[in-house]
Amino acid sequence: RLRKADGFDVALEMVASGNARWYQKYAADQAAEERAAFSQAEDNAKRQNLGLWSAANVAPWDWRAARRGK
Repeated sequence: RLRKADGFDVALEMVASGNARWYQKYAADQAAEERAAFSQAEDNAKRQNLGLWSAANVAPWDWRAARRGK
């Protein structure tokens, strides 16, 4: 993951602000605390309709899967 020199977690901030999704498929590689932080950040962004969550949209992995099926 991308972190600034001061330890700021850019990926977590992107999820929290609604500018990225948390790809849970790879969450097993994360520590329990990190999974909880990302899950909570995404849930909060959804509840507040931030960024990606401000309009109806399709997750990138779902869009790709649908395209493969055509």
